[in-house]
Amino acid sequence: MATSIPDKDPRKPRSLVFLGHGDEEVVCFESRDTIPEGITLVTFTECGQPNWLPVVAAILEKMQEKPDLFKKLESDTSKATVDEIKRELGSQKMRVYTKGMKYPKLDFSPLSEFQPPGTTKKGKGYQFYFRSGVYEVPMQLPTFDDEWKVLENGRIEHPHLQYNFDPAYTFLKYGHLTAGKNIGTAKSMYTGSIFPDKDTVNTVLKVHEKGGEDIFIPIEKAFGSLGPGVYYWLVCRGDVSDKPEEVQALAKVTRRNSDLWQKLQPAITKLLTQKAGKRRRNRRKTYRKKRRVRKAH
Repeated sequence: MATSIPDKDPRKPRSLVFLGHGDEEVVCFESRDTIPEGITLVTFTECGQPNWLPVVAAILEKMQEKPDLFKKLESDTSKATVDEIKRELGSQKMRVYTKGMKYPKLDFSPLSEFQPPGTTKKGKGYQFYFRSGVYEVPMQLPTFDDEWKVLENGRIEHPHLQYNFDPAYTFLKYGHLTAGKNIGTAKSMYTGSIFPDKDTVNTVLKVHEKGGEDIFIPIEKAFGSLGPGVYYWLVCRGDVSDKPEEVQALAKVTRRNSDLWQKLQPAITKLLTQKAGKRRRNRRKTYRKKRRVRKAH
């Protein structure tokens, strides 16, 4: 899908961060779109790989500490600048796509939520909501420190979790735990977000409330709406973490061989959608079960 950005967009470049869920459709390298004028895309994971919230939170904290460093890519995408950011993050998987380069086919689901691990019987059915949408750097994401207790050893705990988390899980303080789905809380997670628009957010929340499938938005929609800038893709690129080597091997083999791609594409698609489909089926089962319970009452 080509973007609708004009060759000379008059808008000033910005540094932008995606928070939510992400997915990728693996396509033949030759079929990928190219980065348009004024756009720089930065990813932190490889094809088919998730990006874990502890990693996301660590990057967010660095962005809040040193926003000028991350905004440098707006005007300077040289190797020296890229390497400087990599050193700051300790990330060698960071990839930068600039004008004319072919980039992955990415989709964005603008609601970051999940059921936290280790909920107590008292807290069964709790839902964790994290900051969602697209934010501009510099940003200051508020925390829910009054909800999470930080222990002397750096671990954090919550009254409705049956165990406390090590310091790597301090990202939890950026989110809010609710007793089941709470649309008011979910909506508050978009405070400060500049994309998507309110109508889309409301649609996403309605679908979430009814237990429907996640709504995904092509990254090109963000390019067209927000204009020139650096787009930091902090979310996942799919979720096939149990077989990443297979996906990467297939991607390399088919990189410039479209005939071979046509033969292997069904198998790759099945591999990539296997886990996503299972998650959606589980969500639908949970929703149907809850409806039966409500009707019984």
